Amino acid sequence: AEDEAERNRQRFQRSSPEWGWKFRALEAEALLWRGMYPQVLTLLRSEAVPPSDKRTLVRILALEGASDARLHYFPDAERLLTEAERLCAESAEDVCGIVTVAEGVLANQRALPAQAQEYFKKSLQSARRRGDPFLEATAVLNMGASYLHEEHFDEAIDWLEMARTLSTALGAEVLALKSQGNLGWADYNLG
Repeated sequence: AEDEAERNRQRFQRSSPEWGWKFRALEAEALLWRGMYPQVLTLLRSEAVPPSDKRTLVRILALEGASDARLHYFPDAERLLTEAERLCAESAEDVCGIVTVAEGVLANQRALPAQAQEYFKKSLQSARRRGDPFLEATAVLNMGASYLHEEHFDEAIDWLEMARTLSTALGAEVLALKSQGNLGWADYNLG
């Protein structure tokens, strides 16, 4: 997905900048899932002119915010996610669920698991309301990881089993693998 997104980004970045941005966001999302946070930031910040499409802009702010959070650049992450929230408040974009996930990631990285879980629950509700199975699986996986971080292994297992089931049904292999790995860690800690 990352390679194909990169090819299409390069193909469209001059002839159709908006489509170039959409493929840039897709490429960044693939990098994010691979844990390549500095590369996400480099890719998204390498273009001087931001996209004019609000949906794409919200997605980019969420991706940058999540990457900054993972790198512990908390003020930058907070600024980006506040801007994304503001844009979401102006109009209910269907992409706003990923902003809530990114806010949960920021809370988790700041060691605020209860706050993170509230964000993940909100994202899960949004995903179910909009019929977005990938966002639902992502929110459930993050909820399980949050309980795992708190060492509430029984609760983590419940969420992670659900994440594995959802992601397997979707064919979302990265989510399924992350769910399985976290399940193994939770099982190990329960003995």
